[in-house]
Amino acid sequence: GVLDSPVGGYLVLHQEKQEAPKIAVQAERPIPVSIVAVAAATVSDTLNLVGEIQAIREADIVAEVEGQVRRIAVEPGERKEKGALLVALDDEVAAARKKKAELHYRQAARTAERYSALYRDGAVSLSAYEAMELQREEAQAELVSATKHMQNAAIRAPFGGVVTSRLVSEGELVRVGTKVAHMADFSRTKVVLYAPERTLPLFMLGKSVLVSSDLFPDKRFSGKVSAISDRAERAHNYRIEVLLNNESRSIPFRSGMFARVLVP
Repeated sequence: GVLDSPVGGYLVLHQEKQEAPKIAVQAERPIPVSIVAVAAATVSDTLNLVGEIQAIREADIVAEVEGQVRRIAVEPGERKEKGALLVALDDEVAAARKKKAELHYRQAARTAERYSALYRDGAVSLSAYEAMELQREEAQAELVSATKHMQNAAIRAPFGGVVTSRLVSEGELVRVGTKVAHMADFSRTKVVLYAPERTLPLFMLGKSVLVSSDLFPDKRFSGKVSAISDRAERAHNYRIEVLLNNESRSIPFRSGMFARVLVP
């Protein structure tokens, strides 16, 4: 029992003597540091947000009547003016329907005129005259519908722009609502971005901003804030639209590209 304490003390001192060099070695390791020269610089307060390029107008062109595609008058990438033919559907049935409606209207109009004269002479009652006049109006409405149906067999561009895709082929049967093409108007483009709530004071309608893209790092394009949403998204971001005038086709942006909006 007397020897236990010295032996224990010897072991502890022996371990401390062995560990001491390790601590000393670790303390002697160099610590890496970086040195940067102090220089004066200007801190920029410009807000930089990323948005998506969109055409000022885009639309899916759909068939309003059923029919077989008889002619394709457009290919992707072509520019079409408003009212230009894109796709022509078979209109034989529509033409026959219009012809029948025209004949019906002519007959109803002649009958209504005859009853009008008879009513003025007191030969027929007011109710009989009004019945013939109603038939004339119904025939006229039928003619308008048949004419519109025939016109819709020729699918035309609703506005001037570029056809970005054609979705039907010649001989294909399309039904009402079938998408036949897609058009976009790039005469003006816009950048759609979502700005955090805290940055809203920097945006005002009509404010000038700069727009850039990583694809064209050496170019800057001027734009103006054209729309500010009154309602936030779930993340408390507000939809902002920046309009770029591209009537000269000088801006190389395409719909779907990313762009940076610089707000001073």
